[in-house]
Amino acid sequence: MRLALKVLGILIVASLFLSCSSLEERKTLFFITLHEIVPTPEQYDGGMVMVVRNADGTQQRHVRRIPITSSAYIYKIDVIPGKDRRHWGLRLYFDEVAKGLWHEAFHYRKGDQVAVIVDGFLAGFSNIGVRRTEEGVLELDGLWNRQEAEAIAAQAKRNHDVYAVKPW
Repeated sequence: MRLALKVLGILIVASLFLSCSSLEERKTLFFITLHEIVPTPEQYDGGMVMVVRNADGTQQRHVRRIPITSSAYIYKIDVIPGKDRRHWGLRLYFDEVAKGLWHEAFHYRKGDQVAVIVDGFLAGFSNIGVRRTEEGVLELDGLWNRQEAEAIAAQAKRNHDVYAVKPW
């Protein structure tokens, strides 16, 4: 009986150790989600809408809880200069699984403003699909300083590798 308890204890400790290392492997930074802005939250079921705030709490908006797209579908990000040359934007490259999302974003939501959320905080708002880019590429307006934009871009592959939807 004591041997069985010792073996059970060892198995529990081993499973906890493995699950902790598994969680560490899935850790991401600068995870981007794009959300539809909801002008009148009352028209939606309460579970479909959430309030997002920027990091200092000065801005908040109601957005759809389910994102239009996320870092799970973005395998590469380039940093691009913003219109004002003080802020930097991002050029997002979608994987093959997400080409349909790109098509929807560019053709059906062209010019729409979306909420850009990074790690759960509102980074700002961007008009999508305004400028024609190559297929599978979407540009976000300049919302970041150069250092922030480069940090987001540097994490793109890792975020994609951890959360990408694998085609069958």
